[in-house]
Amino acid sequence: MLPKETLIAITLSVASTMAFAQQGPTMEIAGRQVEVKVVKAETSEPVQSAQGNFRLATELTRVPQRSNVLLELRTRGIKPDAEAVTLVYDLNPQITNLNAVGSEQNVYLPVLMPRREGQQLIKTGYLVELTVDPEIRTELNNQIENLQRLAPSISALKFDTETEKQIARTIEWFGEVKTRFKRRTGPPLRRETLVQLSEESKQLGSILSAAVEHARPLSPEKIEQIRIIFGDVEAVIRNYSQVLADIIPWSEPFCAVTVNIQSGGRPLPAGTRVYYTFHALFRELPADLPFRSFGFRELGSGKTENLTLSNYHIWAAHDGDPNHPITPAYPLQIRENDPKALTIELSINQETKP
Repeated sequence: MLPKETLIAITLSVASTMAFAQQGPTMEIAGRQVEVKVVKAETSEPVQSAQGNFRLATELTRVPQRSNVLLELRTRGIKPDAEAVTLVYDLNPQITNLNAVGSEQNVYLPVLMPRREGQQLIKTGYLVELTVDPEIRTELNNQIENLQRLAPSISALKFDTETEKQIARTIEWFGEVKTRFKRRTGPPLRRETLVQLSEESKQLGSILSAAVEHARPLSPEKIEQIRIIFGDVEAVIRNYSQVLADIIPWSEPFCAVTVNIQSGGRPLPAGTRVYYTFHALFRELPADLPFRSFGFRELGSGKTENLTLSNYHIWAAHDGDPNHPITPAYPLQIRENDPKALTIELSINQETKP
């Protein structure tokens, strides 16, 4: 639980000029990197100069009647767009629908401190614009632009009809992701989902670049990878039907996955952690080139992590060494109509010693 008022250990100088105009400072909040930039409230144009010093904090508050989270963000000097909403959901993981927040419910919100500096910023026509995970977003947008450049050449290659449709549709979906981010109207996405999109767009680009360069058919393995990426992006893109207006988008759907680790009556090895990755990124372990994976926040058996709708592989390994599993990898598919909570069992390999 966060303290009532958590000050982030960065003082933001609004008196700087080009630093804010090009790229703002970043800090970690709610486990995510957040870029902070001062913009004109009406046009979102980056500010060239302003006055005052302030800090970004999180504040536990109750949303008054006849107000909502978007209005409360603005009164605190924060631009109330999709990125700010994403951060609010990360600060309040127990909340899935900010529209349903009542006046008796406590909510953590970002706020500018000291308050007088934030209020002065608002009075002079400025707000602070937040961007969540800016480095991942930049990499993702670069990968999407690469796919869009490849698109005209791809149409000249001979794919089977279904694969050709999946490639075209996936690139179209990725384009929607980039456009909505630039307009700051996208849905709230978890960090793991952004990493997934970035890694899978990179993987798809690599497959297609090689096909274009060598003008040769895709192998069955590559076609299967394209199919998996298509399915993963299709699951994410459903969130884009939400539009940030008077109704605040819901948080990204998830399933609470609990993993029990069976050790055959032996003590569980110390420092055992459950790891997972997306199916399209997974390779047999240990992999010659380790791939991107994520660890459960708590060590041991019986721990729970909220996973979004996608295809996964889940396994256990010694903490800090996900490339060398101590259990077989378990394939898990989570879809929209699946239960909101489930439990899976992993068994430690017989040859593994505690």
